[in-house]
Amino acid sequence: MTQKNTNKVACPNCEKEFDSHFEYCPYCGQKNSEPDLRFKHFFFDFLSGAFNLDSKFYQTFKILLLKPAKLSKEYLAGKRTKYLTPVRIYLIVSFVYFTLLSVLPSDFVKSDEGITPAPDSVSNIISFEFSPSSDTAKTDSVSTSAIRDNYIAKKLTKKTGLFRTKEGKKIFSSLFRKYMSVGMFFLIPLTALIFYLMFRKGTYYIQHLVFVLHLQSVMFILFIFFNLVKLLINNGFVSALNFLAFLFFLLIWIKKFYQKSWGKTVWKAILFLFYFGFIFVFFMIVVAGATYWNL
Repeated sequence: MTQKNTNKVACPNCEKEFDSHFEYCPYCGQKNSEPDLRFKHFFFDFLSGAFNLDSKFYQTFKILLLKPAKLSKEYLAGKRTKYLTPVRIYLIVSFVYFTLLSVLPSDFVKSDEGITPAPDSVSNIISFEFSPSSDTAKTDSVSTSAIRDNYIAKKLTKKTGLFRTKEGKKIFSSLFRKYMSVGMFFLIPLTALIFYLMFRKGTYYIQHLVFVLHLQSVMFILFIFFNLVKLLINNGFVSALNFLAFLFFLLIWIKKFYQKSWGKTVWKAILFLFYFGFIFVFFMIVVAGATYWNL
């Protein structure tokens, strides 16, 4: 901004004067800063244009990472204009997380030492033929013909063959990550429902949904960090540390948000993991099945 006197500055954008203590121009909203463009300003302007980021972005993530559950409480208390919305936080973090997964080496395509080929059960069932005998040869022939003519069986046979190839594993990995990124968004309401059922006294569902959106965003940031660490140190210790950090953050967030004793917090966390485990296993089966079917 061009300074006119000790107390006034002129906005280079709208050219109106205002008090110098304002951080932003009260007329057009441009930041009160020096007009000289530096690389860092250009870079952050680019990010702001791409993701519509502003000062709320930094304030939001500072509290999200350093003060467990405080952001959820602030949002539910009505302090909403100074922070990014829970859904927007989740979308930004999940975008970064799944984009990172798409460029990191995949466990599905670690050459010949990678994932074990798909089980032979489907292929064996489809291609199975009974040993011929004088009494059952005709029945066996009809059964085998019916199976081979069946559309689903033929499609599964084709997909099983494709999945055994290196290219098929790459396609499966890419589709699986794509469906996971979309599916996780639909898993959020079910996760919130678990917390609602465990802590429903004196609460309403949306409170738990806000909490879960913030918690899941933190977990994605945690996974991003450990995935980057694994690029340098990929061993069991890092994976164990990742799991312990996950449990630590889960306990701290439940404790801070629901304000329960440590004993009750640990018990509720165990209960949550039990229920969530069933849902997540079913979710993974559905995603894997949809991926395999669209392979």
